[in-house]
Amino acid sequence: GFGLSFVALGLFTTSLPVFYGLYFTMGVLAAGTLPMTFTKILTNAFTARRGIAIGLALSGTGFCAFTVPIYAAVLIEEFGWRIAYIGLGALPTLLALPLAAWLLPPDPERSGSNGAVVVDLGHEGLTVAEAIRTWQYWAMGIAFGLASAAATGTLGNLVPILVDDGYTRVQAAEMAASFGISLVLGRLAVGYLVDYLWGPLVAALFLAPAVFSTIVLADGGWGTSWTLAAIAAVGIATGAEFDLAAYLCSRYFGRRNFASIYAGQFVLFALGGASATATFGAAHDHFGSYGPALLVSGVGFVLCILLLLSMGRYPVWADERA
Repeated sequence: GFGLSFVALGLFTTSLPVFYGLYFTMGVLAAGTLPMTFTKILTNAFTARRGIAIGLALSGTGFCAFTVPIYAAVLIEEFGWRIAYIGLGALPTLLALPLAAWLLPPDPERSGSNGAVVVDLGHEGLTVAEAIRTWQYWAMGIAFGLASAAATGTLGNLVPILVDDGYTRVQAAEMAASFGISLVLGRLAVGYLVDYLWGPLVAALFLAPAVFSTIVLADGGWGTSWTLAAIAAVGIATGAEFDLAAYLCSRYFGRRNFASIYAGQFVLFALGGASATATFGAAHDHFGSYGPALLVSGVGFVLCILLLLSMGRYPVWADERA
């Protein structure tokens, strides 16, 4: 459905209301592609190397953040925007769907040898009601909501931020492309490290440079090298967020109701990101600069670090001792 919604945008967009309606439909159908689905599979399948498994899977989004805009631009240039939408729809329909249908094994925790549904999954963990009564649930949700707002606001307005700093639009777009590479590196590095170190400490190590990045971007006078380093640091921090949110949910709340608990966390994460880009734009209109919004983002990264460091040790679940 998600892939076909892209095709519909290319074929059936005839007015602005139709365009909005198709995009709304696409957003609803896209829910099936969110991390709750595939991190559930990975969380069930991996224990000792769960972090790197999640990091490798999520690195696909960073790879696409770097390559798909180029793919779309070529399609638009050669065939027009309608064919470009159809070409984008081919990616989930002709590539992702067959891979998911044919290569992913059936979930052994969900079905018996004869395909009958098994009610007892054999995993330990909190219920949703128990999870939302813990300090860790809200500390994590607020922390990653703040980090999402800070990162999305910065990256969503990165080209105009750089243009305000004196770069041409082409230069700004080329510099912004480094985000995709750093996103992949951040996810792989975080995924590897959380298998050996306490997750909140890993978060602090990867989010702290992003605080400095907001200062560099807000000032605008540090030169191209420092600006590229700042963009990379925010990209790495963004890559760390998704990995850590999924991993920490499984460690603090167990695997029994992982998908439902992570879905609630993802809502808080998404609300932070959804509000940020427009807020940055409004701040620019009010102050005449992105500087104040960037500095507030730096404070958001700091609060995120402090909240995560307050979460304490992981509970010990019997099904994770393997």
